Amino acid sequence: MDQSVPIPSLDDILNAPKDALAPMVADLRRSRRLSPLVHDLNTHLLSGETAQKDAARRALEMLGFVQT
Repeated sequence: MDQSVPIPSLDDILNAPKDALAPMVADLRRSRRLSPLVHDLNTHLLSGETAQKDAARRALEMLGFVQT
């Protein structure tokens, strides 16, 4: 696994400019870090506090994994 591409935090995703999201997903996919990120976001979405659930849902939407 490529350690040079860090897994972004929830805040990193939520604060990222829209035009940075597609390259972020591509880099994470290439470095095999996208799956752990989506897993963490899903965990927050399914079992987090209300604020965590909302933030995780917004992050997944921004990354293109949840339709609003």
